[in-house]
Amino acid sequence: MLVAEQAILIEHQGERIHELEARIQTLEARLAQDSHNSSKPPSSDPPFQKLPPCSQRQPSGRKPGGQAGRRGVPPVPWSTTLISASLSH
Repeated sequence: MLVAEQAILIEHQGERIHELEARIQTLEARLAQDSHNSSKPPSSDPPFQKLPPCSQRQPSGRKPGGQAGRRGVPPVPWSTTLISASLSH
């Protein structure tokens, strides 16, 4: 093979590579579609597809609740006069 023939062959191969890369991109874009990002019905989604997590928040590591050492306020007991007054209305 001559150098000129090799250069032409390399040029054709480069063009073919670009064509195939474009085709791969369109096929991957079609594969990435489901009922959430296209007009396809939900029944066309693949089965057993892992759903994205609902929340992206990470736990802070702190315990829930009030500050340590603070006493809670006890509930106020209902008196019978308050109950009878509210029932009489």
